[in-house]
Amino acid sequence: MSALTKRQEQIVTFIADHMETYDRPPTGTEIADHFGWSSHATAYEQLRWIEKKGYLVRERSGTRGPLRLSLTDKARHLVDDAWMVLGRIPAGPLSDVAGEHLDTVAGLEDLVPVSLKPGDYFLRVDGDSMIDAGLAEGALVVVRSTQEATSGDICAVWVDGDGGTLKTVRFEGNTVHLVPQNSAYPPMQYPAERVRIQGVVVAVLDMRRV
Repeated sequence: MSALTKRQEQIVTFIADHMETYDRPPTGTEIADHFGWSSHATAYEQLRWIEKKGYLVRERSGTRGPLRLSLTDKARHLVDDAWMVLGRIPAGPLSDVAGEHLDTVAGLEDLVPVSLKPGDYFLRVDGDSMIDAGLAEGALVVVRSTQEATSGDICAVWVDGDGGTLKTVRFEGNTVHLVPQNSAYPPMQYPAERVRIQGVVVAVLDMRRV
């Protein structure tokens, strides 16, 4: 379970606004007062669920110290419309794809030719094997992790034992073909059980032209 309720979204937004205004997170009592709850215990219960869903970290300094709240990247996305950039993905030979959050971008919604959805993220193209598909080195691609891949889609792919890459995928029985869009690179093929589709590329943004 990861989706916030409407009230929990309001709590996350209130925490972010409070931190922006006062340079500190609100207390449980302040949260309870803001939402008209008679007991701060209700606020703490909501905070516990928000933390469990990955939007919040609660820390206490010592056994009697005050409870400190900090928002995660998921919460930042929720309140700031910031989108995660999960590193660089090779459009060339297979190699490790950055598997941890490295950066965020914001304010790109008007520049991206698709509507961004929850679960979308950006990867930065590294290499030139997809140049004929318009994916130049340094471009940001929007990857939709919730979309099922079909033959002909450009996908972020992980091959067990070899690493990750950005390629056009074609499915043929129990074989997955990874096809570059540059005649200088040969296509590759792997047993389907070794290939994990990490998301479908739904848009590209050439940052050199922004």
